[in-house]
Amino acid sequence: MRAASRGRVAALLVLWLLASGLSAAHAGSGKKSLVIAVDKVGPTQEQLGRAIAMETVHYWMREAPETASGRTRFVRQHIAATATRKAFRAVIDPDGIPRILDGHHRAYALAKIQADYGVPIKVRLDIVKDYRGWSHARYAKHLTGKLGVGQFSPSTRRRFPARAKGSAEHRVASLPRSILHCADSPLRSTIGAALWYNGIDGDHFIDYVEFVLSDRLRRDKAVPTAKRKLAGRELSSGAVAPIAKALFGSHSNYLTKLARPQHKESVRATIRKVGRRPRATRPRSWGW
Repeated sequence: MRAASRGRVAALLVLWLLASGLSAAHAGSGKKSLVIAVDKVGPTQEQLGRAIAMETVHYWMREAPETASGRTRFVRQHIAATATRKAFRAVIDPDGIPRILDGHHRAYALAKIQADYGVPIKVRLDIVKDYRGWSHARYAKHLTGKLGVGQFSPSTRRRFPARAKGSAEHRVASLPRSILHCADSPLRSTIGAALWYNGIDGDHFIDYVEFVLSDRLRRDKAVPTAKRKLAGRELSSGAVAPIAKALFGSHSNYLTKLARPQHKESVRATIRKVGRRPRATRPRSWGW
């Protein structure tokens, strides 16, 4: 193919991507990367912890001015301008919706800031798999089986048992179209806070670690149900304390088991350092 023809093909491809609401990035690098408005990003999980996501918002905005105009300017200069630096791993589903595989709380926080301040925020996605042209059944089976992706609410799992015919397609069909439409999971917020407040980054663990821990703690009758419900609305010490005590106490070995191989030693060290008195409040050293 002559250079001129190749140029026309490349130009048509870029125009097609733009028409789909996506823009190409890192052209020619061999890695498919897309930039898209954060509210157009879909999740691969039904729920997230909104309270802990809002903690992220408050952390990012801790140095913003008090005035409305000053805060809007801060968002534009310090959040929107840097949002594409760290990419999200993602797939594109058969309907053309980009769905992130991890970083759901970060994406929700960015989308919430965009909605609250009216400042457009774009994010960068590294595309792991493009399912356009696939049937929904084949896509769902590959996503949940081959990629091992997708976390679903207890009610969805009860309605569509794993071994039932068509279960994967029904479960995946329950995923929201936008990150902003994820349902709230109070226990996830509390788990996230318990880890964060005690110096452990959620990225040190396997994907969907809060979901895995949520399922385990729901079976632990020693963890008060009332505290779990409260935690999604208010990250108070009374809500976080029993969860932190359980994670760093009776469930500490399981917590270590869920750490990624390169982070197991640091997680063990943190658990030893925390001991029997884990933090249930935000460290004062954070200054916000």
